[in-house]
Amino acid sequence: MLRSGLVAASLVLAFTTACRKQQQPAAPAAQDLSRWSGPRLYITNEVSGDLSIVDATSMRLLTTIPLGKRPRGIHASPDHRTLYIALSGTPIAGPDVDESTLPPPDKSADGIGVFDVAQSKIVRTISGGSDPENFDVSPDGREIFISNEDASAVSIVDIAAGKVSKSFPTGAQ
Repeated sequence: MLRSGLVAASLVLAFTTACRKQQQPAAPAAQDLSRWSGPRLYITNEVSGDLSIVDATSMRLLTTIPLGKRPRGIHASPDHRTLYIALSGTPIAGPDVDESTLPPPDKSADGIGVFDVAQSKIVRTISGGSDPENFDVSPDGREIFISNEDASAVSIVDIAAGKVSKSFPTGAQ
């Protein structure tokens, strides 16, 4: 996977929280999103380090929530109550950038943010290996399979334990 230069949104995830129609009120604050019952888009913003929540019907921005450094891949849990978001402390660089000119990576920022949809916030961060980029959630919701970009590896994370259970090399990027 090649690093992309300054990508504003790493992934858009359509996520339906309810099917009920209602008149649209003014955009609520992050803690009051429970009033919004229609389908939503959750968009990670890699450069600004936040998550935009958009009403999928009107395409109106509902709120933007700070997440941490470089949010990238995003996937819902099988029950759609939780979003998992890859967070990386590795500086953004294009494919031809001399990495020796970049600031050092902040490995303490690497992980998978566990975002509670009802609370509209990250409730914990679990280990995701080095520089997690994209991933998938197992159908039973027990594991996450993560591509670790700078380590050229895949990490398998046990969600309940919150840690990497296995990792193996995959080759360059």
